[in-house]
Amino acid sequence: MSEDIDLNDYMKGSNYLGVPVALVDSGRRLIEWTVSEFGSAMKGLHDQTDRTIPSALNSGIMEFPRERRSYLRKIAEQGVMMSTMAVHHMLDHASAIGRVLSEEPMPLWSPLSLSRVALESGLQACYLSDSSAGAETLVLRAAAMYIGMLEEQDKLANLFAGEKGELGHTVKQCDQAKALASRAGMEFIERKGRVRSVGYIAGGSQVNVEMNATDAANKWVPEMTGAYSLGSGSTHAGFWLTIHSFGDGNLRSDPSLIVNAVTTPVHVCRAVVTAMRDFWGVDAGNFTDAAEVKLRRYYAIYLTWKSSLKANGVVG
Repeated sequence: MSEDIDLNDYMKGSNYLGVPVALVDSGRRLIEWTVSEFGSAMKGLHDQTDRTIPSALNSGIMEFPRERRSYLRKIAEQGVMMSTMAVHHMLDHASAIGRVLSEEPMPLWSPLSLSRVALESGLQACYLSDSSAGAETLVLRAAAMYIGMLEEQDKLANLFAGEKGELGHTVKQCDQAKALASRAGMEFIERKGRVRSVGYIAGGSQVNVEMNATDAANKWVPEMTGAYSLGSGSTHAGFWLTIHSFGDGNLRSDPSLIVNAVTTPVHVCRAVVTAMRDFWGVDAGNFTDAAEVKLRRYYAIYLTWKSSLKANGVVG
């Protein structure tokens, strides 16, 4: 949006849902910018290293007995692979938010559903790339998450394929992953029916390996108040369109949902870039600072709209 546009005039237009056009249009542009610039930032990070795992993580692995190191490196590489997968998953859902905001009429499901998945995927990438966690914790997290992912795939295979033999390769992969973890000296403990919530490498102390999304959100996106709960629970499952008691029965949408859906992936993209920068020990460019400026401008549009409501005696 041009700097010389009068926000008060710009906010007068609303779409058929009663949502300010400025929030929709600017939100879509913010998402598109974020996806594009985040991709460039990540490419810049990867171009600065030809290693399969960070040197600091490799140094930590070197402290383990020689016979376990190759297995631990393999698991660490799986962690890097899953982190990359999580980033792609995050971007897919962030891009989908932009497409949803462009549709007329908008779909009935809530964009916060997409936002929540983008948030969770980004937090997983941060969790697997946490430079403050230490080598033992990181390889345990990687092994537990990889095995857990394969076990979930096996459950889905049984559910949809009917015959386990049709997708037996998933079972084989899971067995291989468990064998690899065992050779690396890892043991996992199931707690309250939850798979691999605690693990340790022989000679080490017990480590929680299951990501707690709320704790991860508090660590990586602390600037987002209630970041995780915002996109979960009833809001996650609920409809994007809601019927307000205006007497006409028309569908309306709460503009704050747009703000939350749009800004969540921007915040988590900033967190991922920061995590990857520290994990690999390379320069991350100016994406995080540029995203902060974009966020402030978008919040300014929302706050201007809220102020205009109050000025006209409307509770927003």
